[in-house]
Amino acid sequence: MLSRGTLKESLSGSCLPSSVAGIYTEDSLLNATHYIDLQVNVTEAGPYVVKSDTVNGYSFYGEGDFTVTGLNNVRVFASGRPVNTGVNTFMMTYDSSVCSIDVTVNSGSTVLTAIYTLGAPGSPCSGVVLTGNYVAGTAMSVANTATINVNVTAIGAYTIITTAANGVTFSKVGSFTSTGAQQVTLNGYGTPVAGGTITHTINGMLGTCTFPVIYTAAFTLGGSTSAGCTGAVVAGTYTTSTALTAANTVTIQVNVTIAGPYSITTNQVNGMTFSKTGTFTMTGNQAVVLSGSGTPVNSGNTTFLMYNGPSGCAFTVPVNIGIPVPGDEYIRATVDGVFIEYLVNDTAYYPNPGALDISGFLNMSSGGFFSLGFDHYNAGDTLKAGTYTMAGSGYNTSPIPYQVDARYHNGMSWKPAKGPPYGTLPKDPWTFTILSIDSNRVTGTFSGIVRDLDGKGPNTKTITNGSYSVKF
Repeated sequence: MLSRGTLKESLSGSCLPSSVAGIYTEDSLLNATHYIDLQVNVTEAGPYVVKSDTVNGYSFYGEGDFTVTGLNNVRVFASGRPVNTGVNTFMMTYDSSVCSIDVTVNSGSTVLTAIYTLGAPGSPCSGVVLTGNYVAGTAMSVANTATINVNVTAIGAYTIITTAANGVTFSKVGSFTSTGAQQVTLNGYGTPVAGGTITHTINGMLGTCTFPVIYTAAFTLGGSTSAGCTGAVVAGTYTTSTALTAANTVTIQVNVTIAGPYSITTNQVNGMTFSKTGTFTMTGNQAVVLSGSGTPVNSGNTTFLMYNGPSGCAFTVPVNIGIPVPGDEYIRATVDGVFIEYLVNDTAYYPNPGALDISGFLNMSSGGFFSLGFDHYNAGDTLKAGTYTMAGSGYNTSPIPYQVDARYHNGMSWKPAKGPPYGTLPKDPWTFTILSIDSNRVTGTFSGIVRDLDGKGPNTKTITNGSYSVKF
């Protein structure tokens, strides 16, 4: 089935954008240097034919296959012999669309051709800047360009074109209106047939130059971003605050349709990325081992995404809690099954000899924080190691009067219910443990229930596996 779409045109019906290559001279047979570059907005991929009517003894024709939808470049070649001088208007047709383009035919004595240099024969082109992605098997689009430097010594019309290599050419038709050093942007056409580094050669008026293009392999990633990478295997141990090593890898599956160089990189999550650069030497299903880099920040499952063209997949890496080194300060907890680690903003301190306040911030800009408080209520009481189990944040009288307070903030304020007479809700259970305490540091654990509206709301969160290590 033929492709579907429309020729890109202006409001007046002129083909856009368009460039006419070659110098058209009366009674001169046209050849491969005479062509027109057009753009087509493809809505359904497939074979195509773009052609013109016959005017003044010559016409234009092009055919091929559109492999992707959207804007595509098309080159139609001239054939025939112009009979008379003047401006000829051609009607270009594709599918059911039509646009017009003018071609000027000169007499043999009126053609003004530019004179310019590109560089020494066979030397690299200077100032080359490539844009777009170059993937084997994927047709060039309007994004594929190569900008080069030229030195113009005489103004006039020019046609700059590379020799065909790997199924691709770069070209530009125009006129130099001034002399001196300037840049020309060539447009890419065709579909690369193989992967690898290909040298493209420009044959200019007074010299040639070359530039390389790396065409990457054509492949798809096994799996999907929702279902995961097919057969992904995670190797190595992942621990917070411990840099990844060569042992930290993830093996994924790919299906290669055209061999060549490749580069696969995940997004950066939780301080880590995975990547691999290499060359596929054969086609078919095969494994790629991605190497990890970076240092995990938070524990818990971390999901990574990667894409290659329209294909993509995801995999998950479990990160363990690291053992703190001397001098570390932290508040850690699992809130409704999600592990969170807070940065300690202030050292722990004694508001009085029998009290302790600890606070930690998840992120200063987001405002997420967690705070713990503990108070003895007998005059002269001092903090001691032990487990203090209570319900809510009110007074507890056994073995001595004390109070435990907690606050979890994630945009809303969550606290344990204090119970009557502070409200109608019963006290929420809470356990606070001081494992060790001296003049330098306090460590311990905590767990319990908090609820919204500062302990007065109906919604609750369960805090488990809480731990802290904070300096005074």
